Amino acid sequence: MLLRRQSIKKALFVFTQICYIIAGVLIMPEIDNVAEQSTHNLIIYELIAYSSSLLCLFFFIIDNSSRVKTAPTITIFILFYIFSFISTILHLQGYSYIIYVTYPLLPLLISYLYTCQYGIDKLFINLAFIALIAVSIQYIRLFSIANYFSANRIGVSYFPLFILPIVLLHDSKTIKTISWIITSVIIVSSLKRGGLIALVLGILAYALVKVFITNDKSHKARTIIVILIVLLATGMVGYYMIDMIGSNVIERISTISDDGGSGRTTIWTYMIDKTFSSTPDGIILGHGYLATPLVNIQRGDAAHNDFIEILYDFGLIGCVLYIAFFIFILKDIITGIKRKDCDTPQFTLMYVIYFVLTMVSIVYFYFYITYINLMLGLVLGNREYRCKHQVE
Repeated sequence: MLLRRQSIKKALFVFTQICYIIAGVLIMPEIDNVAEQSTHNLIIYELIAYSSSLLCLFFFIIDNSSRVKTAPTITIFILFYIFSFISTILHLQGYSYIIYVTYPLLPLLISYLYTCQYGIDKLFINLAFIALIAVSIQYIRLFSIANYFSANRIGVSYFPLFILPIVLLHDSKTIKTISWIITSVIIVSSLKRGGLIALVLGILAYALVKVFITNDKSHKARTIIVILIVLLATGMVGYYMIDMIGSNVIERISTISDDGGSGRTTIWTYMIDKTFSSTPDGIILGHGYLATPLVNIQRGDAAHNDFIEILYDFGLIGCVLYIAFFIFILKDIITGIKRKDCDTPQFTLMYVIYFVLTMVSIVYFYFYITYINLMLGLVLGNREYRCKHQVE
């Protein structure tokens, strides 16, 4: 009976991850409006992904053996999510937002509950690699449609970037190397300054933590060499891309202070003023899910900063809880470094990418958060599993 339960859980878990892969690939055109995509179809794709998540979660909840201790970071996020969901309902702008608001929570709970019981499943890591390949192929298709070498930047390049930390949990060095190369080429070709900065800082953080937790001096040396090769390869790819498309990348990085990050500083100032000039309940409780496009007359889009977006959408309470969430993740990383947990470098890479991009873009409100929270659930759940089974 126990084996049957485990088999059902694994089948549901795998099915859910496959749904996430399909939904992610199909949602990508919506991110940059590169290709026409029916809103009706998008909702169907998302319903498939999240209904499977709910089914999987329901099975875990009704099964007594799945009751586990909730990590403090998970608890903080659940509190934030509950508050954001209430704010969304109180200021409901459309029923599709009920689906969108479920992006963050379900992947986190599913991966955490599963990994707490069974540890990190190699099949899931393999599926993550398949997901990275799938979104990369979709990126190439969208890239060719939009001709983004001569037009705007393409934000869907962030998809492989957020999947990368999960794939790096893989045992195969070949798969890790391929994933690094694919992600680096895509980020450079997208001309996204935030993505390039996040990748470089992420690589450096990953290398530092990897060296710090490794006792074998020869392994430390190999790690440093490999990371230097990755950075060199990224630089060479960037050089040839620049040579092929002109000096757009260098120009865009060098003009950050001049253009205020494509007008972001203007938007941030405007939205902060708009937040604190609203009603007291708006300041404290917020204005609802992704409410900034309704008031942002500067650009008519989101705040391009998750903290400012959440401050306006979910008020001071929501913003404080979201900041606490980041602080708790940082504490988890520090704990992992002290204990020399083998998954800490990947966890650190995820945090750096998440933090950098959440400061200059919208991450929490897009499908990207699915991969971030899958990774968070995997790492924290695996820690509970190792503790419970006394695994080093």
